[in-house]
Parts: sequence; C-alpha cells; structure tokens
Amino acid sequence: MRRASGGGGCARAERGGDTLWVTDAARLRHKVRLLDIDAPESAQPFGAESTARLKALVGGRKVRVAGDGHDMYGRVLGVVWLDGEDVNLKMVRGKPGPVPGFP
Repeated sequence: MRRASGGGGCARAERGGDTLWVTDAARLRHKVRLLDIDAPESAQPFGAESTARLKALVGGRKVRVAGDGHDMYGRVLGVVWLDGEDVNLKMVRGKPGPVPGFP
C-alpha cells in the first residue's frame, strides 16, 4: 500500500462502512479508509447496514486499492476496486435515502 496506486490483496471489512483491512501478498495488513465517503459508524443509525454492505461487497475477496496518501490515523486513503468496479461508489449508491449529486 506504500505505492500511490495498484496495491491490493484480500479484504476484510471493519466496523462501519468506510474502513477495511487489506492483507497484501507479503501478508502485511493495511487499514484502508474509503476515500471521499463518510459512512455511519456501527452504533449510529444505519451503521449495521452499512457495515454489512461493505462486508458483503468485499469480505474475503481480492481487491485493488488506488491509494491517495494517509489520514491522521495512519490509514491508507483510497478507492477500492473489486472486479473492475469502484467499491466506494457502490457504497455511496447503496446508502439508504437520497444521495445529493448521484443519480
């Protein structure tokens, strides 16, 4: 995950719908924060649904992360790709209720 893009590995969703762990080929674990989205935490309304959606999308599957630096907590900030599809966008489009700016 130290590269700007192209890193990846096996994913495991964290609590909340915007953070996951990715284990790379060297078996190093990287905490990844989905870039440009803010999902509810598990204790907030729709938090359990958001976590379940991320787990259903990426849990145990091989993903690619296009990283864009790190946040103040040391997490990789990036767009997560699965089978050529943008997981970040899927999470936003899957949120309950209307999402301004998205069809």
